[in-house]
Amino acid sequence: MGHCRLTDFDITIHGHSAPYQVHATYKGHGAGGEFAIDAAQAEWAARLEQLAAGTEPGQSFLEATGANLFRHLFQDGVRDLWVHAQSDLAGGGADGICVRLMTPPPAVAALPWEVLFDPDRKVAFAGSVQTPLVRVENLLRHVGHVRPLQARLPLRLLLATPDDPTGQLDTAGVRDRLMAALAPLAGSVVDVIPLGGRFSVVDLRDALAGERPDIVHVVTHGHADGVLLWQND
Repeated sequence: MGHCRLTDFDITIHGHSAPYQVHATYKGHGAGGEFAIDAAQAEWAARLEQLAAGTEPGQSFLEATGANLFRHLFQDGVRDLWVHAQSDLAGGGADGICVRLMTPPPAVAALPWEVLFDPDRKVAFAGSVQTPLVRVENLLRHVGHVRPLQARLPLRLLLATPDDPTGQLDTAGVRDRLMAALAPLAGSVVDVIPLGGRFSVVDLRDALAGERPDIVHVVTHGHADGVLLWQND
C-alpha cells in the first residue's frame, strides 16, 4: 500500500465568548470568519444532553446536528477556501484533505464535533476516508515539539474495550457497532486490533509498545480531570 498523502486544511477557533474568530489555512492560503455557537447556549446544551442520553439519537438527529455545526463553521471566507479545497480534490490536485480542527475555547471544544456532517456532499467527516476530521492540540506547553509521523495503509487501530464492573457502559455493544461501521474498510484501509476484558494500564501500555498502532480508541468513562475507569488498579 502507498503512503497516506492528505493535504491539511487547518481550522482554528479563537476567543473567549461568542462570536468566536475562525482562521483557516489551506496550501498557503488563509481565510477568516466568525463562529457564533458554543456548548453553553441552551440549544447546544440540549443537543449534548440528548447525545449523552442512554437512547439512540437516530441518524436524522445526528445529521441535523452535524449539518448545523458545518453551516456555522464553513461560512464566508472559510467556506470559499473549503470550496477551493474540494475543487482540488475533485480535479486530482489532492489525494485527500485532512480537516485539522483546533478549538482552544472550552465551550467550543465541548461541541459534538465528531458528528460534523457536510449536507451538500452527504458525508460525515468522522467516517470519511477522503476528508477525515481530526482534533488537534498544538500549544507547545501541552504537546511539546512536533515529531514527524508516517503511516501506511492499512492503518492499525487498537480498540481497547475494558469490562465495566459498574454496568454503566456497554463496551461489547460499542465494540460491535464500531466493528460493523469499519467492516467496509477492513483489510484495505484499517486493521482492528482488539484488546478487551479486564486489563490494566500496564497491559494497555504493553499493547501500545507491541502493536505500535496508528490509532488508539479506548472505550471507557471518567471525569473532566481525565481519571480513567481503572484508576485504582
